[in-house]
Amino acid sequence: MSTTSETITEAGFLAALAAMPLINGAIKHTTYRIGIAEREDLVQDAILTYAAFYDTHTELWGADPDAFRAQVYQKIRWLLLDKLRREKWLTERIEHDEAALANLPLAGDTELAAITQALRSLAGTDRERAVVEYHWLRGIPLAQVAAATGVPVRSLRAVRTTLRTRLRRLEAI
Repeated sequence: MSTTSETITEAGFLAALAAMPLINGAIKHTTYRIGIAEREDLVQDAILTYAAFYDTHTELWGADPDAFRAQVYQKIRWLLLDKLRREKWLTERIEHDEAALANLPLAGDTELAAITQALRSLAGTDRERAVVEYHWLRGIPLAQVAAATGVPVRSLRAVRTTLRTRLRRLEAI
């Protein structure tokens, strides 16, 4: 037996599916003004917005369906505009970050080999070698290194902290 909230949610989704022309109109109107976006994601977000609005404003639906449609249309448009603005902002930020990275000097193969060799020489014990080789150089999480070596994660974290302290001392020289 379903509860009242599940029935309302189901009713909201059914109302949203019945109102697909309104949802498609809001998506078309919004993406026409902004640009092309991933339509499937926008449709899903719009359906969820419609269903949630229907669930919270059922009295408006019964009293004045035209006012309800106008309000839910506006709410869907605002949601889609926010999503598209956020996507545009993230794209611009990524481009800005990539441009900033392009201006940084890259280490050559000989420098990378020297750094790798220096890190390997820093490790004296088997645990230190495991942290340097697998965690730092290959990027494997400490939990996986611990599982593979049979050493507790806590011990590997302590080893990593010790290695970081040694590196800081070397930088100070």
